[in-house]
Amino acid sequence: IQASIDPESQSLVSSEMVSVDKYKDIDVQYKSESLFLRIWLFIKSLFSSTDVKVLYNAYLVSARGKAVEKKVPHLISASKRVFFNDFYAQIEVLSKCAEFFKNGILTYEHEPGDFYVYLSSLIAPEVVRQISEEVNPSNLSNDREVTNVLKLSLVRKLDNIIQSMPSVKRSGLYNAICSVEWLKHFVHLPFSRILSSFKEDDGELVCYFDSVKTEIGQLATILCNGKCIEHDVLEALYAFSCMGDSTDDETFAVKMQKYLEAGSSQIALIKSFITTVPIRSIGVLVNNEALWFPQTPEGCEDWFIKFKNTWRKIFDCQWNQWISDRKKDV
Repeated sequence: IQASIDPESQSLVSSEMVSVDKYKDIDVQYKSESLFLRIWLFIKSLFSSTDVKVLYNAYLVSARGKAVEKKVPHLISASKRVFFNDFYAQIEVLSKCAEFFKNGILTYEHEPGDFYVYLSSLIAPEVVRQISEEVNPSNLSNDREVTNVLKLSLVRKLDNIIQSMPSVKRSGLYNAICSVEWLKHFVHLPFSRILSSFKEDDGELVCYFDSVKTEIGQLATILCNGKCIEHDVLEALYAFSCMGDSTDDETFAVKMQKYLEAGSSQIALIKSFITTVPIRSIGVLVNNEALWFPQTPEGCEDWFIKFKNTWRKIFDCQWNQWISDRKKDV
């Protein structure tokens, strides 16, 4: 199914992380500051009996708070350490986006290996075609003797085809799987807990930083490490979740197109949040730590093992079916 989707519009890479601070140690950053600022903080530390590093951290956090309030008014109050109704509305939008992808992701989580194989039929169809032509025992002649040697030779051929997958295709499949994994993490983010933490105060919904400290960290971990959700990923999510449904090809194509368009709209909404809301800076404010940095989400390094194992299961089913069919013909 063809769809005119601009790859750039599907990219959820955070510009905040692209232009990340070059300093990871507050002492090193402090030494790079102007002499005037260092003298001012030193004098302030003498009168307040507070460590210079603590004062410097507070100075940086305060500056970050003012920058966020200037960039996105009505989102937070850094001094009061609260989120306002606008942040609630933004999280509500993300929650609805997560709900849209939930069904496909739950299906994917149930059988990730099967999903990888289906995804490979979209990204590396020539590899799937080669496996079907050279490994499927049903393509063998009827007079071929059934032996363990034959089975082993087909298994080795299957393994060689998979291992010899062109690097471009393998890389493309890996990136697509990483995108699905990112969506999986996104769908399971604690949106409901964040929304339920908002309480009405003088006619406005507010939420104190400290009440959602853990949740903001989880949010930043995923949204600061976005991926590019490509057309093949959306198509696979829909098609894989519909397997087994009794729908004719024409109806399926129409529904698929609608899903792709709706999915692209959801991606655009997530992208809008990532580009509008400086979630890493908010993490800095919530944690009151100037050089706070979100964690890196878990990867999908075991994908290739699951991919190979699923192909082996498919082969075993084909082999058993082939033997069963031969017995019927006898």
